[in-house]
Amino acid sequence: YRESGRPEDAAAPTEEAVRLYRAVPADDATLLPDLVRALNNLGVQHRTLGRPEDAVAPTEEAVRLCRALAAGDPALLTDLARALYNLGNHYRESGRPEDAAAPTEEA
Repeated sequence: YRESGRPEDAAAPTEEAVRLYRAVPADDATLLPDLVRALNNLGVQHRTLGRPEDAVAPTEEAVRLCRALAAGDPALLTDLARALYNLGNHYRESGRPEDAAAPTEEA
């Protein structure tokens, strides 16, 4: 939806994806990278809709989860870098420039 010029319609399916990924049993970590990507995308959706404050929480969660996953799978470092970069942008755009530097530099 976002690419088709309908960003306001993109948040609901992304929120549903997050809910569905969270419903996967905790002992099945195979879909955790997909949850990370969905959370990161949800943050981007909120920012695109002019709600950077709402973008922070899902992106912080994406960073936390992805950091743990990337420790065991270096292939996920690009996802971590992307989430960190987005987190820095969300902090800056939500009036928290003092928090933006660390994730941006780490990315």
